[in-house]
Amino acid sequence: MSMRFAHKLLFSVVAFMSVSIGIILYLAITHEKSLISSIQRDNLRLVNSIIFDELYTSMRYGGGRKENRAIIKRLNSIEGIEEVRVIHGEPVERQFGVEEDEVPRDELEKIAIQGKEVMEEYTENGVRKVRFIMPLFVKEECLRCHRAKVGEVNGAISLTVSLDKYDAMVHEAIKRFIITSLILVGIVVLAAIAFILHYNVRPLAELYKAAKIIGSGNLDYRIDIKDGMEINRLVEEFNNMAQRLKERTDELIDLNRKLEAMSITDGLTGLYNHRYFYKRFAEELERAKRYDRRLSLIMADIDNFKHYNDTHGHQEGDVVLKGVAECIKNTLRVNDVPARYGGEEFAIILPETAKDTAVKVAERIRMEVEKKDFQGEEKQPGGSLTISIGVATFPDDGTTVDELVKKADEALYRAKRKGRNRVEAV
Repeated sequence: MSMRFAHKLLFSVVAFMSVSIGIILYLAITHEKSLISSIQRDNLRLVNSIIFDELYTSMRYGGGRKENRAIIKRLNSIEGIEEVRVIHGEPVERQFGVEEDEVPRDELEKIAIQGKEVMEEYTENGVRKVRFIMPLFVKEECLRCHRAKVGEVNGAISLTVSLDKYDAMVHEAIKRFIITSLILVGIVVLAAIAFILHYNVRPLAELYKAAKIIGSGNLDYRIDIKDGMEINRLVEEFNNMAQRLKERTDELIDLNRKLEAMSITDGLTGLYNHRYFYKRFAEELERAKRYDRRLSLIMADIDNFKHYNDTHGHQEGDVVLKGVAECIKNTLRVNDVPARYGGEEFAIILPETAKDTAVKVAERIRMEVEKKDFQGEEKQPGGSLTISIGVATFPDDGTTVDELVKKADEALYRAKRKGRNRVEAV
């Protein structure tokens, strides 16, 4: 009887262990797949934003359809990218004419042109692919070149990528996880035969608990059991699996952070980019309104920059842009937000800063740029490279993002008209 009881107990323990390992497999694999899918969608959105920023920068420098097509052609040659397409909306077609290869070609693109983000996964020739279409809405700054209304859909960017590498990584991780788990089950069965009454019940309960915790997303959880023998090997291997899973997840999260940083940073100067400036300015303005605080905006423009570029070339012009960006960063506080607004123009958000203080900050920036040595600046009008600056403050000069940008811009061009190399406030 005792032997039959031992067999039943052994069977129960082994069955319980198998179920626990199965739960671990299911929860851990499901969690990783869900995480990869979420990161994948975020990555596609970030890549589309980067593509738009590159096209937008080209257009700000005077690029047209020919230059944009060259950019698209170059992007389409990148490994892993199946297709990048620019789809024009009705406002662009109305202004610039219809191009057959830039009109919506299927229902998904028609949906995107209506202003809805679209994502589709499908299989082609045995390879899984994902297609992400992001609508592009007209903003205030777009009105410089486009005859459209703010909020209209100017077009969309369609990005199709192969999931070959994603699938290979997931399948390899699952295969290793399953093989290791099967080895561990064998170890558990051997250990249970000899030590079933003394060493299995609590460790199995701990494993089940760990499966639920790790499956819920806490990848830092580890098991600490010191009173077993063979079971200690199981615990060690389980912790090793959890560590490998955590390392893989951390790699994906780190990649996502890097892509996010690329999407908000100007690649040349290291300052924030135009798109992030507007997002952050709206947030800081809302905070200033909520807590009844002052908020100042500085708009700066390098004087006679075209003359410098024409004289010394675009490479030296890039050096100047980096140098001016460095002067700006060295002058600001940690919580100030410097951005490259576009071309040779910069924008700086100064939270909790009144106008008189903002003017002093602007003057320090102007002086830093004036005394910095730039190659060939003696050929500039006036004999040195300088900047002109405009300052506007909430709520004195405006209560919306557009109003404050407009006022600071007006002050900037007033500084230009008065002879350049000066600071003007509204």
